[in-house]
This record gives sequence, structure tokens and C-alpha cells, in this order.
Amino acid sequence: MIYHVKGLLKNKEQTIQYDTKGIWNPTLETLTWKEEDALHTTNVLDLKNGKLCRSNKELKMILTFAEKEDKILNCKLSSILHPLIIKVHILKIKQEKNYLFLMYETSLKEEKLDSITLEIHFSKWKNEKQMLEDI
Repeated sequence: MIYHVKGLLKNKEQTIQYDTKGIWNPTLETLTWKEEDALHTTNVLDLKNGKLCRSNKELKMILTFAEKEDKILNCKLSSILHPLIIKVHILKIKQEKNYLFLMYETSLKEEKLDSITLEIHFSKWKNEKQMLEDI
């Protein structure tokens, strides 16, 4: 199913906002969308298993999330042979039917790297005719 994906990804260095189409798989409870960036980043949000995968030609990362539980972020950079093992501490998570808010910190060998906020809203895609009917 085609879904409307509206989101925000913010860290110390940048804020990425997107308003795009995605594909929702109700059986797997996954949402897949592409960012309109130079690297053509693909995102897969797996709500059933609590995972977010982001990949492009420079990086591949898999983030698992659970509230107040430290996790490991597996991150593979194209310029490095071995994956980086980054510790993730989830500060806040709010998950509803068509919404995810996630705030977390990353660290490498006890050194804090970044604070990241991710917010995603998604709903069935409406064509122009459906939008006009709603007005």
C-alpha cells in the first residue's frame, strides 16, 4: 500500500525533513521509503520487531529500539572494512499506530557521539481527488 510519510531526523549537525511516499506492508508491519538526498538513502521501519534500517552507498545501519535499554547499533561504512559497534541509549520512545517518536544517544567506547531525534508520521496516501473531498 502506498503511504504518505512525513518525518524528521535531527542530530547535532543537521536536520533532515521529508514528506514523501512510502510502501506499507501490513503483514510484516514495515514501512519503506527513500529520502530525496544525494546518497539515495533507503529507510525500512520495522514496527513489529522494533528496528530501523538505513542504507545508502556510504553506510548501512540497523538500529533496534526498546525504551531505557542500551542497544548496539551495527553500522557499516563503505570506507571502513569492519562494522562499527556503536552503543545506543534510548532516552524516549513513543509508538502509536501510524507514528513513531524516538530520541536516543550514541557513544563509542564511552565517548558520547551524538543525540538523535527521529519522528515519523505515516498514513494512507490520498490522491488529489480524495484530498479535495476532505476540504
